[in-house]
Amino acid sequence: MNRRDFLKTTLAAAAGGAMFGGLRLTGARAAEAAPAGDGVKKKILIITGSPRAHGNSNALADEFTRGAREAGHEVVRFDAGLKRVRPCTACNHCGMQGECILDDDDFPFVREHIATSQAVLFVSPVYYYTISAQLKAVIDRFYAINGTVHYRKRSGFILTLANSDMERVQPIIDYFRKGLYDYLGWEYAGHVVGTGLWPAGAVNGTRFMDEAYRLGRNI
Repeated sequence: MNRRDFLKTTLAAAAGGAMFGGLRLTGARAAEAAPAGDGVKKKILIITGSPRAHGNSNALADEFTRGAREAGHEVVRFDAGLKRVRPCTACNHCGMQGECILDDDDFPFVREHIATSQAVLFVSPVYYYTISAQLKAVIDRFYAINGTVHYRKRSGFILTLANSDMERVQPIIDYFRKGLYDYLGWEYAGHVVGTGLWPAGAVNGTRFMDEAYRLGRNI
């Protein structure tokens, strides 16, 4: 299949939306209709974006993992902020579903495990009003596995930020729910936004820890 035909196929699949009770829903409505949990045991790929090994977003990822494993899910984790992931160069060597020309970094781990995962969790601190560059580099590399990631999955996300202005966070929430998930045809499974978190450890003892745990159990 050439690139043009592949684009038509994948974009048509994404535009089709999700099926709930025989009713096809598209766009934001599909995200709103996603159930809180389906009771199915899953393999979950967690992709974090913080360069701080013991930062607040990673602490919430740990709580999510605890909840997910207690619910019987399998969890695999990729800490992009502590790995080497080169940014996409738009060379189109992969043709949107093929071997990436950047073959000397850690992205193959993501490529391997996202193909067999039924759920994906994105975790990131908010840097300069968006997700970290480390996490975005991983998402941009999805281009080389476009067909693979278009298979229906459940997905949630966790964000942490120093201030408490939720209006500033809304564009990031929209990026996942109205942008990425709509395009990929993924089901929205929930999210946690930890506000007022600056120094490492600030999240400990907050309600955000329980929210992350419950998201892990219910994904």
